[in-house]
Amino acid sequence: LMEKSAVCLHGNLLYIREHYPEVTTWFLEKLSVLEQDLNEYFDGEYTVLKAFTSNKIIELLKERHDYIIPHLSKALFNLVNQGYEEVIIQPLHIMSTSDIKRIEEVVDEYKYSMKRIVVCKTLFSNEEEVLIKESKEIANIICDDSEKSDILLVGHGSKKNSNKIYDIIAESVREKCNKRVYLATLEGEKTLDLAIEEILKDDTKKIVLKSLFIIPGKHVIDDILNSNDSWSEKLKSKGIEITIGKKSLLQYEKIREMYIKRINKIIES
Repeated sequence: LMEKSAVCLHGNLLYIREHYPEVTTWFLEKLSVLEQDLNEYFDGEYTVLKAFTSNKIIELLKERHDYIIPHLSKALFNLVNQGYEEVIIQPLHIMSTSDIKRIEEVVDEYKYSMKRIVVCKTLFSNEEEVLIKESKEIANIICDDSEKSDILLVGHGSKKNSNKIYDIIAESVREKCNKRVYLATLEGEKTLDLAIEEILKDDTKKIVLKSLFIIPGKHVIDDILNSNDSWSEKLKSKGIEITIGKKSLLQYEKIREMYIKRINKIIES
C-alpha cells in the first residue's frame, strides 16, 4: 500500500483581537497563498492542511467566520485515524520561540503513532552562522523588490528573547541594498523612537517600510498602519515621507519557494 503523507502548516493568530475580524480574513488569505503553492508543487502527492495551537482563535474563527481550522493536536489525531504514516509540520514563525516548544510537545504525543513526523525549522535559525547565510538570502529577496527610498525594517521583536536576529537581518539588507537601513521592533529595545532619531540625524526624507512579519496580523494593521497613534502617523508627523512595502514576508514568491525547498529537503532525507 502507498503511504499516505501530509504537510501541515502551523499558523499563529495570537495577535488578532476580537474587534479586528477583517485582520483574521486577511491573515487566512495570505496563508492560503503558500497553501496553494504547496498544492501545485506536490500535485496531490501530499495532502496540505493548516492547523493552529490557539484554542481562542480557533473558536473565534468558527464563531465569527464559520471557518473551521483544527488545533494541531486534533489535526494529527485525524491524520492518524485516516491512515497517514508521514507528516511534515512547517511552523510559520520567523524564529524559534516558546511556540515551537508547544508544537514539539504536541508532536511528542503522536511520534509512536506514525512512521515519521517531522517539525521543520523556522524561517531563521538561532545559530549565528546559519542565520547570517539565511539573512543574506532574505536580503536579496527584499532588495530585489525595493524602491529607491531608504528602508525602515519593521519586526515584532521580543521582550524576553534576544533580538540579535534583527540586527543581523538589517546588516544583510544594508550590505545588499547599499542604502540607509533602519530597524524598529514592536517589542524589545529597538524602538520606533530610536529609529526616528537616527532617521532625523541622517536627514533622511523618504523611507519605505519593509515588514519582517511572516504574515500580516493585528500588529501590522493597527500598530503600524491604521490607528491615530500608528507608526505611519508618527513618522509623517516628523516630516518623513513614507511608502509601505509588502506587508509580509510570505507575499514574496521567492520566500514561499524557500519554504517549499525546505519541506522537500525533509521529504527526501
